[in-house]
Amino acid sequence: MRRTGKLYGLTLASSGLTVLASILIVLWNENSSPFHLYLDLVPQGFGMASFITSTLIAMIAGVYKEDMAVATGKIIPQLEATVRRAAVESYADALRVVFICQVAINVLGFIACLPIQENVLP
Repeated sequence: MRRTGKLYGLTLASSGLTVLASILIVLWNENSSPFHLYLDLVPQGFGMASFITSTLIAMIAGVYKEDMAVATGKIIPQLEATVRRAAVESYADALRVVFICQVAINVLGFIACLPIQENVLP
């Protein structure tokens, strides 16, 4: 990968690994061995770490060198005031959507926790 810059296969393999691990996790039941429970989490972690890294590298590699500062946001402080404001607002809008999705997922998680009962530990 480092010498060739070919990330497509790694990205697909990483994504496939996370899908496989998620399927294995879905199959957990009361008869699942502890070994199985831990073993299924490892490919999920490695797959996501590799997937995120390879897609970031692919994004950076897909940008022309002269556009790198724009793609990574490093040029913003050097922009004219009105253009800088528009750039900052664009980044803020994009991040806002991400955090709105995060809030929705967190609210669903909170709602899922409401029926949990506290029981005395043996």
